[in-house]
Amino acid sequence: MKKKILSLVVLIVLFGNPFSFTFAKSKVIYDRSENLAKQYIENSLNDDNWINKSPYISGEGKKFYTDDEKNPSYIEFKISCDNQKDCGFILVNSDGNDVAVPIASTSGIGPGELLSLQNESKVNKKNKDNKTNKKSNNKLYYFGPLEQYSIDEENEEFISINPQDDIEQIVESDKTLKKEDKEKEVKRIKGELKSRVDDYKIKAKEYKKSDDFKKYKEEIKDEILKMPKEEFVFEKLDMAFASYVNPGASDKFIPGALTSNTICNGLTPCYNQFDSGYAGKSCKVGCAPTAVGIIFGYYDRNNFPDLVSGTATLTNNYFVETMIKNIGDIILTTCKGSAGSTITSNISKAKQYAIDKGYKNTTSTFISGDTSTLFSKIKTEINSGRPVIINIKNNFDTGGHGVVGFGYKSTGTTPIVRVNMGWGAISTFSGSSSYFTSSIEQNLNSVYYSSSSDRTATSIVTFMISK
Repeated sequence: MKKKILSLVVLIVLFGNPFSFTFAKSKVIYDRSENLAKQYIENSLNDDNWINKSPYISGEGKKFYTDDEKNPSYIEFKISCDNQKDCGFILVNSDGNDVAVPIASTSGIGPGELLSLQNESKVNKKNKDNKTNKKSNNKLYYFGPLEQYSIDEENEEFISINPQDDIEQIVESDKTLKKEDKEKEVKRIKGELKSRVDDYKIKAKEYKKSDDFKKYKEEIKDEILKMPKEEFVFEKLDMAFASYVNPGASDKFIPGALTSNTICNGLTPCYNQFDSGYAGKSCKVGCAPTAVGIIFGYYDRNNFPDLVSGTATLTNNYFVETMIKNIGDIILTTCKGSAGSTITSNISKAKQYAIDKGYKNTTSTFISGDTSTLFSKIKTEINSGRPVIINIKNNFDTGGHGVVGFGYKSTGTTPIVRVNMGWGAISTFSGSSSYFTSSIEQNLNSVYYSSSSDRTATSIVTFMISK
């Protein structure tokens, strides 16, 4: 035993302590990531939600992994402000395989904090039910804005950030399940989530060896592990829309504009998908009808009052859901498993809903193209006071998601868009007052694990409501 200890001491003397080297490397990566987050804050101090509030990094960053189980690919930094605990988050890429900050928000909590709190809540409930004393022990994984997971193998808890993957809700909404079969179904879906993450880890590792990835990294080389030094210029609907809905108005804000609201943060309503169905099948109403509904709800609240019965609310109600379901029928949404699915080029057909409501000259346009082309079009729409649907791609060619763009940050060619994810006002869970807002900032150059010419935003749909 003494010989083994002596040998180890000799090795450390000759070659250095490998544990010390690993710790030092980890600290360098963390410090570099934290500095990038601080630079992002500096660039965003004039944001509506942060102006005169002194935002700062609060607590230890949460680490997200992708294909390397030992070294994090991303670190999420929580932002607090003066007299405000939950003031947003900044997700920084730490391994040099993505843009410096793929997603961020100036309100609410980050996905890492939300997933960890959800996992802790589930473990605590199990402890109470089973009279045990286990601790939450989750690991976070990031594969893109729509693909973030918490894996806690010790406690058999597997959680996705996407509300469509809410296991308990899926099981409870399945009316065909008998009470005794629900527990089995929960375990089955948890197994599917775990398998999905394992599959993504393998595919991500393979993708990073591809020529497509080499091309991608060359295209974004100016955004890897560094932030632009210039302050972000944030353009949003309320700066341009006043002249559109109220010609000659001196007020630069839209009537009823939402600039800072802990229930629905952003300028557009926070509608969420709900259980519905098409052609006799049951499924969620779909992201595309919900996104169109958010835009039409926005217009209804701002001088186009005939799109929704009464005044469009900020969150779901009967009249809003009736509108969204009607839109789904018009754009030919169908049930694909438990989700509503829409061909993106069909979304522009939703103009017929507005036409039927008396806005006879309403127009819509479907536009596809590369990131640079789409960002230019998005800016044109927002500068003209019109929210726009952005179709973003899931990683690994597993579908996509329609979101609503209502603002952008621009410095040079960096395409940062503020979007409403269509995930509702608040993602809540038992025992916490924190909220995760649907309003996030997304860099459209962020990595997607598919061909480099077809990443992130794949198309947009524009609407102009007119009588």
